[in-house]
Amino acid sequence: MNEYVLILGANMPSKFGDILTTLQMCIEHIKREEPINLISQSKWYESESFPDKSKPTFINVGIKIISNLDPYQILKIIDEIEKGFGRIRISRWDSRVCDIDIIYCNKKIIPTRNILEKWMSLKIEEQLIKTPSSLILPHPRIQDRLFFLFPLNELSPNWRHPILGKTAKEILDSIPQNAIDVVKVI
Repeated sequence: MNEYVLILGANMPSKFGDILTTLQMCIEHIKREEPINLISQSKWYESESFPDKSKPTFINVGIKIISNLDPYQILKIIDEIEKGFGRIRISRWDSRVCDIDIIYCNKKIIPTRNILEKWMSLKIEEQLIKTPSSLILPHPRIQDRLFFLFPLNELSPNWRHPILGKTAKEILDSIPQNAIDVVKVI
């Protein structure tokens, strides 16, 4: 059985309603997928849009699931859910009606340690223009995104990053307090 943490986020309403309604509906869709079992859900968080802070704020929530599906099968399911809710990918890190990221699957590194390390070390300027051509796990930006770290810490504080060697809690605790203040529980 595989354990996953998924982070859902949006900063635009969908054809189904406001942001919270849309993300709640996404969670319901995930729960109905066989054979996925929802274990727990984090609090809801609001954070500044990144990298363009002038765009609407994001709302994020994390869920922990278990399934015998592999990460590529989970990715296919969440891609279909995003499309069903109207997600259109125009540019990297643009506003969106829903975004579902796989943060981790057990202790798996996909596709390889070298590729994960390469994506983790990209400078922000490169991140803005480069998009991975395939799934990378754990998500290469965990350590940089508080909207990942807060729900991840709630759901799996003892999950240990295979490259950084730190738990989710240790990664979150290493973030300066003034950066943490930009994320609010809603």
